Amino acid sequence: HLIEREPATFYALAVQHDLRDLAMIAVRRMLRHDIDEIDNFVESPLLQGLLTRDVIQRLKQYHKACSREVGYILRYPLWIPVERGTSRNLYSSPGDYVWFTCEVCPATEDTSWSQIRHMARVPRAWFTDYLTRMHHSLQRRPLDIGDNVGMKDALTAARHCHTCKVHALDHLNDFNSVLHARVERSLSSVSGQVDITSTGAKMGI
Repeated sequence: HLIEREPATFYALAVQHDLRDLAMIAVRRMLRHDIDEIDNFVESPLLQGLLTRDVIQRLKQYHKACSREVGYILRYPLWIPVERGTSRNLYSSPGDYVWFTCEVCPATEDTSWSQIRHMARVPRAWFTDYLTRMHHSLQRRPLDIGDNVGMKDALTAARHCHTCKVHALDHLNDFNSVLHARVERSLSSVSGQVDITSTGAKMGI
């Protein structure tokens, strides 16, 4: 979609025409990019004179607020489901995700996982490495979930195991849907903190 490639352009046009819903959609698309890319977006020749410095600053404030909000999601991931299609979490016995059921891949060396009470098995190392990469990635790009470098690296690691390589893509996609929903809930609390869609964002107001 064009809005995926040019979110700042859609945002500027939405603000100019007081289309708040479209403005919010465009801003959310920018959360899939690094905060430093906002300057590159707004310096586009198409946007010259359409956005004030104040609006650009508010975009950055919103991006930073979202980054802070999602930064905790994977720092202490006790909410992670252990069985596909359920909300059973790590306090339950592991279900059918391959990073819990595989008996071939090495387990994670992160000792914090083994300290969680009632865990029958700790996850495989390639999955916890993925969580670590995503933790850092979300702090820079709060909605960059799915087809990214961290996902590709995880799938590459999983392919070395005859068990994990069969299920890794399907199970990671399933997990990412759960992660995305949790991130969306977390970001919903940020929307009212920074005014980024009002008509006051127009040039000259």
